[in-house]
Amino acid sequence: MKPQLYEGDEDLDEYLAQFEILAEINGWNYATKSLYLAGSLKGGARALLNELDKESRKDYNSLVKVLDNRYGSAEKSELFRAKLQTRMRGKEESLPELAQSIKKLTRQAYPSAQSTITSVLALEHFIDALQDADLRLRLRESNPKSIHEAETLAVRLETLKLAERQKGRMVRQADSVQTDAKFNTELNDDKGEDLKSLKNELSDFKREMISLSRNIKGKPVEVGLRGRSQAGTEWPKSIKINESLANNEGLFVRAKINDKCLAFLVDTGANVTILSKKFIDEINPSLLPKINPVNINLITATGDSAPFIGQIDVEICLGNYIYHHNVLVADISNEGIIGMDFLVTHDCDVLLSQNKFED
Repeated sequence: MKPQLYEGDEDLDEYLAQFEILAEINGWNYATKSLYLAGSLKGGARALLNELDKESRKDYNSLVKVLDNRYGSAEKSELFRAKLQTRMRGKEESLPELAQSIKKLTRQAYPSAQSTITSVLALEHFIDALQDADLRLRLRESNPKSIHEAETLAVRLETLKLAERQKGRMVRQADSVQTDAKFNTELNDDKGEDLKSLKNELSDFKREMISLSRNIKGKPVEVGLRGRSQAGTEWPKSIKINESLANNEGLFVRAKINDKCLAFLVDTGANVTILSKKFIDEINPSLLPKINPVNINLITATGDSAPFIGQIDVEICLGNYIYHHNVLVADISNEGIIGMDFLVTHDCDVLLSQNKFED
């Protein structure tokens, strides 16, 4: 078995480790091993032979030394430390790929450190490199002892989270199919024509509300800003209006956007659904689509006027359901306001007598 050629692009420590194994398999002595290493150099690495005298070119230790001075980790440790500090998980990067990259960078950044120390450093940098704040928190709470244990746990948590998200979407789709089937059955009875007419009127009304929230230009949107909200960290099992806030302060429902909790003010007097600029700013920009500018003014119940910052498509999670909706962004005191466009588009009802918010 012959060794692969080396021209300086690959990790030198990894190449030499494999070279030593091949030398042992082939039974090379010191002199033969030295000649094979010199003969395996290519490109810039081969040019280093000119820096050695005739005898040193045939000496394995001399060859390793000149290669290490040029391509080794010791001379680039500061560069590797800077890369390690700023390393973040890529959008399409898997957790095993991230873990392998972190371990390699840690070894290159601290070439002379003991393995016990580099193991602890690799574990900390692996957790810090995760974009998902909830995943980082769960890993730290689990207190893994090694980067391998953290990687295994992270893969399991991410898989469970993805499964729950898919389950929520499937439940939503199943409910939608059942609702459509029930409605279509009713269209076949003696009052089918009247129901068809009613359905068309509702569809037209929905389109008007969506158009109003997305496409109106220059016309002020009047919303009633009333009360205040406080989004807690505990996620309820059912969607209910918070009884402690269901008074003259307003009616609120808890929700999530990009795994961040907030409390929406349910305002049937608002034409559109709004998110506060402060809430949007607290979300990692890489997790959100671009905010598109709009030419719309906000008029509050107090008569104050201010322009909307823009509009953005988001996924609003209410209980087990995820709703895709286009919302406006404005500098408001509430974290968010659910308006009539959301209620109509997603067939939601506000049951004041039962203190519930249902779809």
